[in-house]
Amino acid sequence: LRDVWYRTSYLFDKKQSGEECALDRFKNYKKQPLQFNFLPSFTGKMQDLDLNPDRKERSGLTAAIIRDKGTNGEREMAYALFLAGFDVKDVHMTDLTSGRETLEDVQFAVFCGGFSNSDVFGSAKGWAGGILYNGKARKTIENFYARPDTLSLGICNGCQLLMELGLIYPEAGKAHPKMQHNRSHKFESAFLSVEIPQNSSVM
Repeated sequence: LRDVWYRTSYLFDKKQSGEECALDRFKNYKKQPLQFNFLPSFTGKMQDLDLNPDRKERSGLTAAIIRDKGTNGEREMAYALFLAGFDVKDVHMTDLTSGRETLEDVQFAVFCGGFSNSDVFGSAKGWAGGILYNGKARKTIENFYARPDTLSLGICNGCQLLMELGLIYPEAGKAHPKMQHNRSHKFESAFLSVEIPQNSSVM
């Protein structure tokens, strides 16, 4: 059944991204066997994972969901952060550009995914411009990253934003990394296996 499914997908993929990329994917899928395993101790119950969805008290650690027009997945991310123990606040770009929000009480900033401003001029270009060319928003972001007690996470469009702002490998200055067009010339979403070396990251 999986062969039949992937054969049809391959034929569509050939038309969308070309023979080379489509064939690579078609040849690769059987190298990733389907294995679904749960630990014997897994019950699926939140309390068994030390999670409390009914928490009323504040934790004192604040996470901000930062979003723009076209962002999505922010509610799911807010709930995940709440379960992880954060007090969560919703921050729209208009809060930053107006000066209503300074992030001074925030320890963790999360830039969510989606298609901010419909990706006009490129992925997260408009979102980045809203920060770079607005004095209040830019100062807020600069002050947040200058503090020693902060973390940030960029997911999907949020990661593209951080790249545009030069916040990934900022020590590279103007030579910071930039995202290029995919070889397939289309949006890609895939599970990737990566090795994480020993490090001091909390994430």
